[in-house]
Amino acid sequence: MAGEISLDPARLENVKHLDNGAIRAACPACRAANSDKSGDHLLIQADGKFGCATHPDDREHRKEIFKLGRHPAFRCPVAQWQRQAFCLRLRLSRRQWQTCLSGLPLFQQGFSTASP
Repeated sequence: MAGEISLDPARLENVKHLDNGAIRAACPACRAANSDKSGDHLLIQADGKFGCATHPDDREHRKEIFKLGRHPAFRCPVAQWQRQAFCLRLRLSRRQWQTCLSGLPLFQQGFSTASP
């Protein structure tokens, strides 16, 4: 996923584009905890990797950043692979397969997952 930004700058505050292609912004997780008053804790590198200056090794903090600032069109490749495996197990028709991959629940489309 090189070059794809997983965070949406429109969902962030105090966004500044740097000369090297990186983005500096307020960390949404820190702001939710009434921290990051200066608005510069978050750095998004040009390749899409991101991190908080005050919590560089905190995995839970990074998950919170992603949850709060995720780009709506970003799809995790692992989740997509898991969805494909799930859809394969259901033995669906071509139309049902496309619906399954889109992420919409099959019952909303009028499909039954029960075997005939």
